[in-house]
Amino acid sequence: PTLMSSPEELVELVAYKLDLRDMCSLRLANAELASKAFRGHFRAYFVTKRARISQRTFRYLAAATGPGRPGCLLEKLTLVVVMGPADREYGRAWSSADAALLSQAMTNIRMHSSSGRLRSLGISVEPTTARTSMHNGLV
Repeated sequence: PTLMSSPEELVELVAYKLDLRDMCSLRLANAELASKAFRGHFRAYFVTKRARISQRTFRYLAAATGPGRPGCLLEKLTLVVVMGPADREYGRAWSSADAALLSQAMTNIRMHSSSGRLRSLGISVEPTTARTSMHNGLV
């Protein structure tokens, strides 16, 4: 027996043990295998996300929410503002590019997600000491 001939439940169990990068590689390797492996677990990875506010993150979010992309599964989004002592005094200026990219991501979610909207959108302000490792600014 091969992984391809295994029942869907078994394939998804194998996929569940993979980290995101390996899940994406497996998903790209074969369309039939992707269909079997990622009906539940892979989709669940994208339902709730925390996104550090940055142009890089917004660029990634805009791309990930395009037609047929997994970011369209996003239901709950928390924007994370990481501030140090200097930021508290002066704040972080948003560029027009930041706003355009976030707007594109929200438009993509409206146009390409099954519900046409986020169920929840929040904002969190955290000190620089609370920084976490966020792949592409998302966790």
